[in-house]
Amino acid sequence: MMINRGLKRVAFGGPVINNNVWSERIAESRIAIDQARLLTLQAAHMMDTVGNKAARSQIAMIKVAGPAMACKVIDWAIQAHGAGYQQRPRAVQRLRHRAPAAPGRRPG
Repeated sequence: MMINRGLKRVAFGGPVINNNVWSERIAESRIAIDQARLLTLQAAHMMDTVGNKAARSQIAMIKVAGPAMACKVIDWAIQAHGAGYQQRPRAVQRLRHRAPAAPGRRPG
């Protein structure tokens, strides 16, 4: 979503994707998603191999890292859309509703 919108949205005479900030945010989003995914897989593997009690710290980490990543990536996607996301408010509302609340942040 962010890449497609970044290519279509024009600001300061060119696509916003050409702005370094958006290139960095897209890259950081991919990194954050992969980190959360790999941490989840590591926790699941530990639960399967050594048990839930031994995997307790990995489980706790993913409970914090997953929602924090989701909120950050969704916020950046909304910013990439600018006011254009208002044309598809249901899609944004679905994203917001599905994302669990990060620590210190209210859902929705």
